[in-house]
Amino acid sequence: MKVKITQTNLNKALSLMARVASARAPLPILANILFKATENKLELSATNLEVAITNITKSKIDDIGEVTVPAKLLSDFVAQLPKDEIIELSFEGNKLSVQAGSYSSHIQGMSAEDFPALPKIKEGKKIILNKVVLKDALQKTMLAASHDETRPVLGGIYLHSADGKLNIAATDGYRLAEYTIDGIEETFSAIIPLPSFQDTLKIMQEGSEAEIEVLFDEEQFGVVAGETELVSRLIEGQYPEYKQLIPEKSDIEFTLDRESLLTASKLAGLFARESGGSITIKVSESDNLVTVSSVASQVGDNSSDIQAEVTGSGSVVLNVRYLTDALNCFESSKINFRFSGSISPCILTDPENSNYQHVVMPLKS
Repeated sequence: MKVKITQTNLNKALSLMARVASARAPLPILANILFKATENKLELSATNLEVAITNITKSKIDDIGEVTVPAKLLSDFVAQLPKDEIIELSFEGNKLSVQAGSYSSHIQGMSAEDFPALPKIKEGKKIILNKVVLKDALQKTMLAASHDETRPVLGGIYLHSADGKLNIAATDGYRLAEYTIDGIEETFSAIIPLPSFQDTLKIMQEGSEAEIEVLFDEEQFGVVAGETELVSRLIEGQYPEYKQLIPEKSDIEFTLDRESLLTASKLAGLFARESGGSITIKVSESDNLVTVSSVASQVGDNSSDIQAEVTGSGSVVLNVRYLTDALNCFESSKINFRFSGSISPCILTDPENSNYQHVVMPLKS
């Protein structure tokens, strides 16, 4: 097997594989990348038995063949090479020779025959999404997924469609984020592991295509972006009926400048470290005022007043990190904030765009 490829193309392909191939995998060969050279293409693949990624990259094939090589060592080596170098890869048995100008190395690999079969989605449902929209949806929802391994269902991103809309949602029980995409004809529901969507974001960042194919069957989820394909197992289980937790109307509601609320929250957060990050938002209809405050008994206190369009009066105590994370998910100049009391969910939305909402649960005051 002999292949010539640019450092840029090989480095990009290897970076996609590196997240999946792991030295901590149960089988040693899962720390390797499979190189498969045919007459007209070079295909790289990696899997950890939960997720598999395959990429076809531009190269010149002088001799066909296949072999697996350690992902981290090769990836680190290629990343250090000059970007304009032409890299020559040649294999003798299971040993890889890498030659790039005056730089050379030999890396011991393993037989391709021992590499696991890669999963494929042959029959299932397919939707096509705009890459910019999908990227925006994932970045605004993934942060709300749980990292508690004892609750695997909440560690995934929930995709479900109905009435021509695709809802992408995540929650850890303390906050919830939901993004809605219109124009979806297929009806389905699936829970995608968080790492699979982290890999999906990486794939979208590296590619230049405008649209992404998203595939489903009963047990697997797939993404096709240009010459790269990802296949992942779905998370089994029933996702919570989260929409029941979001009230359609609230007793207290205000609209104000998003940056002002973000700044006031960050300032209050400086004094909230003793109290586990809790800050208080007090709303006054008579003054059209929102006050963000916190108290640190050993340090002092902080309070900021913001003019707002207010309906109703009341207060709520929130975790400052959850609130600032939510505010950072919006690009709008204004933010709409509503709740019904000190123990009710707080719903944040863009007053001019209803495709995204972020819910933060209050703390006990």
